[in-house]
Amino acid sequence: MNIKTIKILVDNLHLLSNRTGFNQSEIARKAGLGQRTVNTCFRAVELDRSPGVETIESIANVFDLSAGELLSPGLNVTGAIVDLSSDKFSRSLPKTLGRLVEDFLSADSNGQKCISEVAQAEAERSLNK
Repeated sequence: MNIKTIKILVDNLHLLSNRTGFNQSEIARKAGLGQRTVNTCFRAVELDRSPGVETIESIANVFDLSAGELLSPGLNVTGAIVDLSSDKFSRSLPKTLGRLVEDFLSADSNGQKCISEVAQAEAERSLNK
């Protein structure tokens, strides 16, 4: 992931955290990640680190976003639906695929590359089940 995309991720994480009131500990717990992992994502620019695809997906799910949305500039937070009672794995396949296609078509080339990586990882994971 290039530095521009990492900066977008960090900016979006701060925006979503402020909007929802979730601190890094809460995000880590809801995403099933370690607090250090989430802290590294919030500080990715200054640490010059790039979070992995699964980490980005897990954090995006906390905010009911796709990984592509989380990596997109100009994130529309009012469009993000945070439903704490919903199971993050309860989304239907057609809805997920539809969002993936929409995200891909509206993303720049870096975003499309990230979305492609996420799609490939998901396909490989589903084949291994």
